[in-house]
Amino acid sequence: MADGATVSAKFPKRILDPMDRISEVLFGLIMALTFTSTLGVVTAANIRVPTMLVAALRCNLAWGLIDGGVYLMARLNERGRNLIKWRAVRKAADANAAHRKSAKVVLVRLRPGKADRITPSELVIIFLLITIAISNRSSG
Repeated sequence: MADGATVSAKFPKRILDPMDRISEVLFGLIMALTFTSTLGVVTAANIRVPTMLVAALRCNLAWGLIDGGVYLMARLNERGRNLIKWRAVRKAADANAAHRKSAKVVLVRLRPGKADRITPSELVIIFLLITIAISNRSSG
């Protein structure tokens, strides 16, 4: 980057939050039970446990690959949208326009629809608080 700023390409410490982890485990369990139950009904008297276990494992592996691909695509999409928004902030005509655009980027998650009504002095206070929080987090 021309201004000397660097962008970190490091992975986050925790890829999935605990609720997502629990959900993925439960979905895998439900899928394996559904698959083995269906196979048991279809084969009726000729149930072969090793065949059923291999089939359930393959089913879960296929689902894991699909789910992982969808997760990566969603993260890439999110990063791309954020990059476009921050580029718009950097290309703003003046400081007030940059503040407005950065307020939309930062505050849209906190208070949707209210980012346009924030005054420049409120923006300065918000960004100072964010800077303090980030510096405290990185030093602690």
